[in-house]
Amino acid sequence: MFFDRASYPAHRRILYALAWAVAAIELGLTAERIHETRFHYPIIAELLATACLTLIWAPLALVFHRRSAGSPVSGLRSESFGNFVLWCMWFVGSAIATHRWPNRDIVGAGHRGHVLLAAVAFSLASFGIFTLIATSILMEYAAINAASGTLPTTYSGTRSEKGPNPNPAVA
Repeated sequence: MFFDRASYPAHRRILYALAWAVAAIELGLTAERIHETRFHYPIIAELLATACLTLIWAPLALVFHRRSAGSPVSGLRSESFGNFVLWCMWFVGSAIATHRWPNRDIVGAGHRGHVLLAAVAFSLASFGIFTLIATSILMEYAAINAASGTLPTTYSGTRSEKGPNPNPAVA
């Protein structure tokens, strides 16, 4: 086995710390954007709420890492659910914000435009970080299944009793 199950949580802890830092910057940028303008777009408020939830979730996910010493799968399920919700929120927020403000020509010049473009950039960065966290969780699921020897029957090389043998040369 190339990687032990214990190697994945360490990488995710670093990614959670990075997600927390990027969410703190996103919180500041979106709060400044809402504070500066009288009219704010609803997507900016959504990015603000997502950044707040990420700031709460990242330390909570680290608690799941400590609790999962006895039963790693239950901690991963809890962590996966929260990450999926945040991943969807970052995906929607960054997709709508990128569609609305794709470049500097549309956001305008000056401080307000720079803040808005930076908020879009950090929302994309958060989406990318949560994608890496989800990939790490899936890799840990695979490592747990490989270590326990519970592979699906289609991969184990045994023939299913439900149907005829698809390869008659193999008896």
